[in-house]
This record gives sequence, C-alpha cells and structure tokens, in this order.
Amino acid sequence: MLWLMLGRLRLCHQINLIESTVLAGILQGKSLIYLDADSGAKDIVSVEIFSKCAQQEMPIIVGGGIRSTEEINEAKNAGANVIVIGNYTEDNVDFLLDIAQFWTSQLH
Repeated sequence: MLWLMLGRLRLCHQINLIESTVLAGILQGKSLIYLDADSGAKDIVSVEIFSKCAQQEMPIIVGGGIRSTEEINEAKNAGANVIVIGNYTEDNVDFLLDIAQFWTSQLH
C-alpha cells in the first residue's frame, strides 16, 4: 500500500509531486493507493489528484475532511474505491444516516 499523508505535509493540491510519488510506488510494487488528507482536514483531496491516481488503475482509498454526501459522491465519481469517514461523525452522528439515505437513493 502506498499511503500518502497529504494533509500533514500540506500536499492536497500538489498534483505533480503526488503523481510522481504514485509512480514511484508502482515501481516499488505497491498495489493500492491511500490518499489521506489527515484527520479533521479542512481540505479534501482534490478531484484532479483522484483523476491522476485513477489513471494508474489501482484501487484508491481516500480519507480526511469529507463532511457531506456531495463530497462523497465527488470522490466516488473521481475514482475512489473506498471512502473513509471518521472524525466528522463523532460530532455529527446523523451524518451516517445522511450517507445511508444518499446511497439508498443512488440504488433506485
């Protein structure tokens, strides 16, 4: 797994550096990308970064800073295979219900 801690390093929008790091990970034999904006991040990983990573045809996990079903949908549409929701649900338990309702509506 290639785990990129984007938030702590303030890299959430540095596409060229992230793309180079992903390519280096592929050369090392990594088979999965974890884009971590950091716990409680103010910025989520940009759609451009998702798109670049999705071109590598590797599973993508993303987490950090996601606070709405719209952001979940953006991440999914940009190529995320797994979306991690953490700290936001600690103070907003109803967000889990919003997510469940959102996904249910997507199935119909």
